Amino acid sequence: MVHLTPKPEQDRFDDLDALEQVTRAAFGQRRKMLRASLKALAKPAGLEITRWLTDAEVAPTDRPETLIPQNFFALAQIWRKAQSQ
Repeated sequence: MVHLTPKPEQDRFDDLDALEQVTRAAFGQRRKMLRASLKALAKPAGLEITRWLTDAEVAPTDRPETLIPQNFFALAQIWRKAQSQ
């Protein structure tokens, strides 16, 4: 039996659409470094790829499978904020 307990509301990541877009792009090109796989999202949002990754505390040479969820949350938040500007 598995018992799931929801996280407190303040600890939840609520922009699931942005998270889905970022993770889809990151994992869409198998074994690519993030600087290559996220470039397609960065340009239309007006983000410089290296700066975006650095701001999210991710190395440009990292691969998506090495990141923790908080890295993806940070990438999604920065990307969404850039889109709204």
